[in-house]
Formats: sequence, C-alpha cells, structure tokens
Amino acid sequence: MSRLVRMDQTGHTTVAEWTADDPQALEQAVRDIAGDLLDELDGAGPGATVDLVQGYAHPLPFRVIGELLGIPPADRPDLHAWFQVLLTGWAGEPPAEAVEASGKIVAYLRELVAIKRRNPAGDLVSVLLAAGDDARAYRVEESRRGEVV
Repeated sequence: MSRLVRMDQTGHTTVAEWTADDPQALEQAVRDIAGDLLDELDGAGPGATVDLVQGYAHPLPFRVIGELLGIPPADRPDLHAWFQVLLTGWAGEPPAEAVEASGKIVAYLRELVAIKRRNPAGDLVSVLLAAGDDARAYRVEESRRGEVV
C-alpha cells in the first residue's frame, strides 16, 4: 500500500490519495476475505441453514476495514465484539457493558497507533500518522522562519 502526500493550498501537508501499490493485490485481498467468509458458511455442512447477514454481510466490511487499517487478524475478533456491544443501542445512559467496550476500543486504538508509530507499514493508519508528522514538521519549520502557522 502507498500514499501520496502533498501540500495543500495553505501549505499544509495532507493525504491527497491513498491507494494500494497494486490495486489488483487490494482487490485480491478483498476477494480472499470474501472467500474465507463463504468457506466458513460452507463449513456448516450440506443442507444447513446459514445466516448470510451475520455470517457474511456484517463481517465482510469489518474485515476489509481491518485489513486497510492494518489491524492484525488475531486482534479483529475482540475489536469486532467490542463494536458489536456499542452497536446494540440503548435508551438513556450507556450501560456498563458499552462503557467498558468503548474503553477497550480506545485503549486498543491507542496501542495500535503507538505500534504503527514504532513500526510503520503500508496501511492507512501508518500513512495518516506519517502525514500528521509531516504536517507538524512543516508547521515547526514555518514557525522557525517566522511565518504564520
């Protein structure tokens, strides 16, 4: 995966575009994820009734987004479970389970950002962190030259 970082009209660094180095590789990754989900449904056996929404439609975008963000596959089930708690909805104050799930998501994402800062890759989180670092460095340089930041 790669990035194109450019200066916008105000002179700040922005992520203008983010694509795969090889769009076919990204397409293949999505196909592989879709195939894995279908294989899991097929594992129910001949004549079994399967829930396509729960077994395919819901997990497909979550797994694809996980791939794009660089979330390790081993971490995705926990993250998915925490998001499921938040997506159940409630009336009034959030239940303790939702508060706990939200805290776990925030803690996980903070750790993911720390890992990506130490070991950047071609995923979107790494790209956004690099763009942010580039923008901060540019603003520091502007301020050293006495320019308006």
